[in-house]
Amino acid sequence: MQDKDSWMEAVGQVLDAYLLKAQDDRFDQAGRAHLAHDLARCFDSGEPLRMVLPGFPCKSPNDHDKTFGVLPDHGEVIAIERLDRLAQELAELHAPGCEIAILSDGTTFNDIVGVPDDVRRAYNQALRTLCTTHCIRWVSMEDLFPQASSAEALRATLVKQARLPWKNMMLRGQALNAAVERFFPGHVRLSVHQYDNAGPKFTVALAEGLDHVVSPWHAVPVRQLDGHQTLRGRAQIDAARHVLVTWQGQPWLFHETAGEALEGFNFTLQKLPLFGLLVSDPLGLGFQRLSTETLQALVRSFGFVCLRGCEFTDQQAFATDCERFGTIYRWSFGEVHVVKPADQPQGVVHSLEKTPLHWDLNMLPDSDPLVQRDAKFCAHTFMLYCKTPPQPGEGQTTVVDSRNAMTYFGGSPRSYSLVDLDPRSGERVLRYQEGCQSSLQTLEQKPAR
Repeated sequence: MQDKDSWMEAVGQVLDAYLLKAQDDRFDQAGRAHLAHDLARCFDSGEPLRMVLPGFPCKSPNDHDKTFGVLPDHGEVIAIERLDRLAQELAELHAPGCEIAILSDGTTFNDIVGVPDDVRRAYNQALRTLCTTHCIRWVSMEDLFPQASSAEALRATLVKQARLPWKNMMLRGQALNAAVERFFPGHVRLSVHQYDNAGPKFTVALAEGLDHVVSPWHAVPVRQLDGHQTLRGRAQIDAARHVLVTWQGQPWLFHETAGEALEGFNFTLQKLPLFGLLVSDPLGLGFQRLSTETLQALVRSFGFVCLRGCEFTDQQAFATDCERFGTIYRWSFGEVHVVKPADQPQGVVHSLEKTPLHWDLNMLPDSDPLVQRDAKFCAHTFMLYCKTPPQPGEGQTTVVDSRNAMTYFGGSPRSYSLVDLDPRSGERVLRYQEGCQSSLQTLEQKPAR
């Protein structure tokens, strides 16, 4: 069993990596000692490590310079997932677990900043279903004051209990502090405002790489070419080097490009949090405008990119275009595998039967020198071209996020760990092979040992 001092030091190191520090930061000088006081009580009682973060109030009404609009977007996803990662890392150090309570505190002052109560409520409700978390508990001001009959009554109750005037935002902030201390005793206090981290409040960065306080309700999310994500004011975005990605008609994030002219193209996210990107060209500008660098970055960001309406004159034109992404692996049938129903199919791929989930043509034969050097070798990109789309009522294709799962069927049997590490990102992936009952495709499946 880990001793208390070592445990408190380990917790402090994890939290330290998530803090936003100004030049006068005092976490090492005083914050660790203040944190240790709360941690010691948690360790001795054997209770979960509990933290509270007031924030996520409502979107800034300034959708010209700061935000996209009134509802959450990928910026909130970035922040929430980062907080959840912090809690999960701490839970790994503490058997009883860790919980971060996010107090959506917009009711405190949304009337002062000009955000209607119904808009603030819509934002708060959308937050709770935005993404899957493991250690986050959502709390609203209405949860703390259920007896309040309206938002106005809640604000009056809040400041009355703190014995402060209620027309001033700063004084309402003091009333909120009093409520947090009352309703969240024994919680480590996290903050979205800049403090020196000496305690009792610790400023957390809501995105990686920030050097000053930025929150998703005052900014827009940006995904860079190298895959890093950050938050910036909308007015700071260079429109010549970013495209807008939407989700269900709502602006969702800006994605950096290599600088090519892409105004007129539409970029639509297909599934949350970031899987599948549909790119359309309603003006007929030509997909050749998309640079190799931009396309590769989009594939890394979204896992699967569909260029709707992209056409090639023949197989050679398709293969030539693919060469810009790297070496093409040539199989016995050549560079391009033409898949269409055959009168006498030799496998399910060329039949009208259901095809098992697979990542075809990416895992080379085990006789290939690349595979012999690395048994886990597989291609990094798979290009599909749909020459004849299915008619209504015909079959559909299920696309798997291969950043999380790799599937394979056919060829010689291979054995892999069910859960493995991606050789490029280092993240865990699921290696899965779907069984097949078809007489056209036999699979040898061995029980796990």
